[in-house]
Amino acid sequence: MERKFLKSVQRMKYYLTYKEVMGLNLIEKKENIIKKIRELNQNDVIKVLSMLNALSLEEKEKLKLDALNPICNINLEDYHFYDTSNILYTLKWVIAYGKSSNHSRKSSRYLLIEVILLVLKTADHMFDEKNSETPEEIYTKLVLFNREADFDRSLIRYKAIFENIARVEKTYNGKQYDIHTIFEEKYGYSMKQLVSVIFTTTHKILKGVTQAELHDYKNHCINLDVFFDKLSVNKDTARKIVEDLSITPEALKDLARKSLNNAFDNEYLITYPFLKVDNKVVIVSKEILNNTIYNGLFFKVLDCFEDRNSFFGYFGNLFEIYASTILREACISSKVGYEYIDEFKYGVEKKSSDFYVHIGKSLLIFEFKSGRFKRDTKVKGDSDSLASEFEKFVMKPILQANTCYQDIVDKERKLTQFKKIFILSGTSNALPKNLETNKLIRSKEFNEQLDSKVVFYDQLGLLDVEMVATYIELHKESIFKFLKNKVQLDDFSSYTQFYCDRYVEYKRTSYQDEILSDVFNDIGDTFGVNIEDRTKRK
Repeated sequence: MERKFLKSVQRMKYYLTYKEVMGLNLIEKKENIIKKIRELNQNDVIKVLSMLNALSLEEKEKLKLDALNPICNINLEDYHFYDTSNILYTLKWVIAYGKSSNHSRKSSRYLLIEVILLVLKTADHMFDEKNSETPEEIYTKLVLFNREADFDRSLIRYKAIFENIARVEKTYNGKQYDIHTIFEEKYGYSMKQLVSVIFTTTHKILKGVTQAELHDYKNHCINLDVFFDKLSVNKDTARKIVEDLSITPEALKDLARKSLNNAFDNEYLITYPFLKVDNKVVIVSKEILNNTIYNGLFFKVLDCFEDRNSFFGYFGNLFEIYASTILREACISSKVGYEYIDEFKYGVEKKSSDFYVHIGKSLLIFEFKSGRFKRDTKVKGDSDSLASEFEKFVMKPILQANTCYQDIVDKERKLTQFKKIFILSGTSNALPKNLETNKLIRSKEFNEQLDSKVVFYDQLGLLDVEMVATYIELHKESIFKFLKNKVQLDDFSSYTQFYCDRYVEYKRTSYQDEILSDVFNDIGDTFGVNIEDRTKRK
């Protein structure tokens, strides 16, 4: 078990360090890194970092061999080059110590190599050896760092949850939640306009860049005057939105320095996915931009309410409806013959678990919880905080689903036909399973609290829930077999990672494609621009 976990830790390290490349015993001193940053033009370095993060995997591999082969002492094929996590960490150094007033006359090739070396050198400082971080703490930070760059999935979640579901489900626990009216009153624009601006300003850059284009880094910016001229309607609204989403590196300098000791603390960037440089804007990263669409929108809506706790409950209801809907639609579209049961009332004002999928004698129970993790868990990787969150968001929902199942069987005499029970708890983000948390959930003491028919239980993040829906709709092999294989072969990685390792391509469901097509139509109508509907190319 320990060997499998350590393998997962190593697998999550997506980047090379200068120490590894050069075969050194010591890492570059911080003062030397800062000195080099101050020699370079801050705006130019930011543009190059943004472009490096936009390279495709294939282009990244080419660049790795081209840039590092002449200087390295290792077999580069065995290593990932860099990852969004250390690109953003380098960016933090550059924001904290860079100077935009510097004017370099060096070639673009020289600047590219210098930036790559900065990425490698700062990577050696991502985990401070003096702090003696455990493999569990390192793994927690690496897993919880948001690398999700699939813009389409965030657009789908926005449309399904904040538009389609929220416009119907306006009442929760007897209280009204007209989030669209409140949002527009506070910000002066609609959610649809916000999402449309983000997409239309960036969709060309989001397609990626090539290694050859890296040398034209000075043009890797969004010229807002050109962008606004292309809009046929709502130009003033678009300007206001871009202004709200943009900030100068200088304005972020203090925040960057304060968080420099934590490589994974990038929350100061989520509110501002655009950096103002040379009177234009640069995308910080696809992942940050992606985060702004779903998580960033969540927090903007949350800020509209004085009673935040009540809004968490309301949003949790929206989350549960979306998760259940995508699974229900997948069952309907599947050719395998899955059947489903929606949440139902029983007894005296009791509710069942959120969703059920079954085929033959096997029943899969879903229990969703949409709460947000504490900062100490998400950013610091604190072991005690993780254990507490794991109990709250993973173990308690599993026990809740189990108790509910037993109650329904004993008092209602329903669900008695099933011989094998599978239970999955679902949250916005899956919590990492390390050696300690895995001992909790796989312990004999925990297992003995469950019904004798329960043969499987685990947790999913929202991306994993969407993956399960994809599996149910598109694959002939039973979802029950897939779940058991995953735990037996790799109990530590996410279900989505396990799926992608086996099937490579992670396709959208029919329901997701319908939602995404509606999003593209909305975006085109909002600002009078032509948007390519990518669902037609699936």
